[in-house]
Amino acid sequence: DSILHHLLTQQITDLNVDVPYKPKSKVSESLSNIFALILSMSQRLINLNFCQLFPYRKTTISIYKLLSASCVSSTLTKLKVNVETFDDCLYLVRHLKYLLTLIIDVKDISLSFYDRNNKEKLPELKYFSLTSMMFTSHYDDQIIPLLRRMINLKELTLFLAVLKSYSTYIDGIQLHDEILIHMPQLNKFTFSINTIILNENIKIDLPSNEDIQHSFI
Repeated sequence: DSILHHLLTQQITDLNVDVPYKPKSKVSESLSNIFALILSMSQRLINLNFCQLFPYRKTTISIYKLLSASCVSSTLTKLKVNVETFDDCLYLVRHLKYLLTLIIDVKDISLSFYDRNNKEKLPELKYFSLTSMMFTSHYDDQIIPLLRRMINLKELTLFLAVLKSYSTYIDGIQLHDEILIHMPQLNKFTFSINTIILNENIKIDLPSNEDIQHSFI
């Protein structure tokens, strides 16, 4: 459509896309192609909310196999999106060079095969929100390395469910030593991390409310 092409390439700076959630349909594949098309065509797009308008709709897309680096928007600074895998998240932070804000829901944080050893810093990113309701055993080898690359982050939000087999729950001391110490510009941290320990031989001394509070001081 010539009108839509003109709007995307020459005019639109803010775009909201919403599609009703249909878990047994092929809508995800079609949406993935639409997302790729928007990024490749848009020359003025700054803010894109792709299917995150309503929290109860969890339509996800997978794009890391669809997009080439030359087809990714160079103007986008804010993105809200729901994706299938952690590979999609890694793809977006690598190729959207001017992204300041990324609010992303990842359906499955499993072992990533895309860009997994990339340690390149992400100095442009200022706000990052990561949500994943499915339990993951890759908190240490996937999530932490990505967060450590965000050296200029000012706001961080994490809503995660984590499986651990060799250590205890994630407390304030661990969060500081493994993540927050690498973010000297951070001034706001919002989180909810549900931890399940799979090793019954590990002794866990449940702390008091005061102990938990002091671990964040």
